[in-house]
Amino acid sequence: MHAWSSKDGTPHPSSRKTSAELRTGMNERDRLSSDLQRVKGRVHNWLDRFFPDFFEVFKDWEGKAAVATLRACPMPQELAAKTAEEVVLMWKAHGIRRSVGIKRARLLVDIAKTSIGLSTVYFSWWQIIHNSGRYISISRPVRITHSNPNSHWLRFAVS
Repeated sequence: MHAWSSKDGTPHPSSRKTSAELRTGMNERDRLSSDLQRVKGRVHNWLDRFFPDFFEVFKDWEGKAAVATLRACPMPQELAAKTAEEVVLMWKAHGIRRSVGIKRARLLVDIAKTSIGLSTVYFSWWQIIHNSGRYISISRPVRITHSNPNSHWLRFAVS
C-alpha cells in the first residue's frame, strides 16, 4: 500500500486531483515548449532573410538588448536612420543598462546602413514584431495561484 492510498488501496481523492493538475500542467508545458521552438525558428528565419548582419552585433538574438532592438526597430532601414545615441536611449527605455553601450550602438547603426538583407515590406515588419512579442510572452515565467496561500512561479517553456 502506498502512502497516497486510502486503507482499501484506492488512490486518495486529493492525489487524483493533484495528478490531473500535474498532467494538465505538463501538457501545457509541452505545448508552450513546442510553440517556443516554432517562434524561435521563425525569428531566426526572418533575421536570415531581412537582417542577416544582425549577428555581427549580437551573437544571440534572444538576449535582452537584441530582443528590445527587434521590438523597437526591427528593420535595418529603421536602425540606419537612427543615431548611436538614440539606440542607446532606446535600450535604456527597455530597461537595458548593462553589456551594451555606445560602441555596440555605433556598430549596429553602421551594420544596418550596409545590410545585405531584403528591403522592408510591411508584412515582414509585422512578422518580426509579432514573433518577437510572442517569444517574450511564451518565455516569461507564468504565475500560478490556487487555494493554497503560497503561490508558485513556474517557467513552462524551457529553452
